[in-house]
Amino acid sequence: WIAGWVVAGPLVLLAHQARDSTSHYRHRLPRPDCGAYIRVRVTDPGYNGKALSWLQDRRRACLVTVEAIRFRARDPWQPCRGRTRLLLAPDATPPDYGSTWVAAGAFLAPDPPLMAGGFDLPAHLRSRGIHHQFHVVDMDWESPPHGGYGLVAAVLRWREARAADLAYGLPDPDDVNIAVAMALGYREGLDSPTRQLFLRSGTVHIFAISGLHVGIAASLLMFLLRLARVPYRLRYGLLPVAVGAYVFLTGGAPSALRAWIMISLWA
Repeated sequence: WIAGWVVAGPLVLLAHQARDSTSHYRHRLPRPDCGAYIRVRVTDPGYNGKALSWLQDRRRACLVTVEAIRFRARDPWQPCRGRTRLLLAPDATPPDYGSTWVAAGAFLAPDPPLMAGGFDLPAHLRSRGIHHQFHVVDMDWESPPHGGYGLVAAVLRWREARAADLAYGLPDPDDVNIAVAMALGYREGLDSPTRQLFLRSGTVHIFAISGLHVGIAASLLMFLLRLARVPYRLRYGLLPVAVGAYVFLTGGAPSALRAWIMISLWA
């Protein structure tokens, strides 16, 4: 069984690379930085929509999957694939998860760090399979989310509503932004001074939904289930389901998924 996976793994990788070389949008660009029209689907579960627009910063960036590309308005669409990062105008309406849009603008490589040791945005984006940022000049809605995308979009809208409930009654906007970032991973509302304070104190990781958050959520849930005298088997059966739902709501970061898998195996 192990030997089979050792052989199958490289074969799958080679097949994936061969498919990527023929259909990725990068191989259709006449030069690295160029103007284009792209049809995209919004696939960033961490990008909040209209309900929490008051949390967003002015960058308004979201991740999308490119489905087709053309270089002039009258050209036929060329099907392709790949991911990119849309940079929207400050007054643009945030697109909903799973919706399809046609955007006009330009592919530009992300800027390297200004100084040695600074945040390397190009390397960070490449780690997520992203090689360009697309600066949007105009953007038109094409279709709403459907199928599996529609289901995820509905869950994310429920997540936004719960974030709004969490923020209700907190008078200080900074407290609202910190609470929503810590509980559900919405970090768009954190301004630069707040981020710097947590960076200098070494506690900025509390804003990334990680194994620590998942462990705390699981511990609180087990405490409440014991308090409610839920039977032993049912208690350990509910734990993976409830923790998995929380991980899904927070965007499914790899560290959170690892913690959920470990808790599920333990349960």
